[in-house]
Amino acid sequence: MNNQSGSRKRCLYVYPTTAPFIDNDAKVLRRRYEVVEYRVKLSKNPFKLALALLRYGAFLCRELPRADLVFAWFADYHSLLDAWLARLWRKPVFRVVGGYEVEYIPRLGYGGLKNPLRAFCVTQALQTAARLLCVSRHTLHKTLPLITHARWEVLYNGVDPADFRQREGLPFERRSGFLTVGNFDCEQYMLRKGIDRLGELARALPHETFTIVGVRPWLNSPTMDSLPSNVAKRDYVPLAELQGYYESARWYLQLSESESFGVAVLEALSFGCVTVISNKAALPEIFAEASVVLDTDKLVDNMDEVISVLSSARSDTAAAAQLLDRYDIARRYARLEEILP
Repeated sequence: MNNQSGSRKRCLYVYPTTAPFIDNDAKVLRRRYEVVEYRVKLSKNPFKLALALLRYGAFLCRELPRADLVFAWFADYHSLLDAWLARLWRKPVFRVVGGYEVEYIPRLGYGGLKNPLRAFCVTQALQTAARLLCVSRHTLHKTLPLITHARWEVLYNGVDPADFRQREGLPFERRSGFLTVGNFDCEQYMLRKGIDRLGELARALPHETFTIVGVRPWLNSPTMDSLPSNVAKRDYVPLAELQGYYESARWYLQLSESESFGVAVLEALSFGCVTVISNKAALPEIFAEASVVLDTDKLVDNMDEVISVLSSARSDTAAAAQLLDRYDIARRYARLEEILP
């Protein structure tokens, strides 16, 4: 592979948000291409959204003629522009289907298909892509009804073993409490991550401590306000401090209503926590073999059985090691290099 940028192909890398998995793909793209990154800052405000789309359209008109391909994470309003303009300039678009864009959960008002215009933009982006890379089989299942082609495959997210190597933490007998980690910044996110279910479990186990890490100071959430007193809330913490929470927690909860992968579950496994997941979305597909799986729709009805299962559960270090190997980021890197031109 030639490392002189003048002789390398040019890739437009487009995404609407920042996240570690987006940074990971940027690393592999830079190995092969001269990468031009663009973050589309979408907004719920119609004026700001229109302005963001105008800016993105200008970027595409300037950069697409000189590019060899587009690599895009997610599909949303802006994706109609790169889908149509890339077709005009005959540039292939490789699109990662992250999950949000192919979901609609009416109870939460969540998903890229929740209004007709947004659904049209998403569907056009998926239908015209040169290749769709779905992050789980669950995501693929949601994608297939929206397309008429077979230019897709499942390509799981991954983690770097150097960051997620197994750590001993406290001896299991000395661990206590439940932990969940996220970026809790709005009521919709709270419900999507199953914090209402966490509250039900906390009420049934009043002598256990439940810790939620990542509760933003500006959060205005009826769900958060209704949690019992044995639930502790913490703001975002640096990685070194977060590791301390993982090392001392006995159980890690991921009771999400919608989840396309769940990197935090993998991290909790690496620290020796008992991971407790919902039976929703991609979580069982990816983590069932190493986790306690709960039917969260019947959590209250089955609470005695749930408490009994949790009391006897132990971390499965062998299964955790297998999962860490299975989702080694090197596997994703290798497949991306095979797929991309």
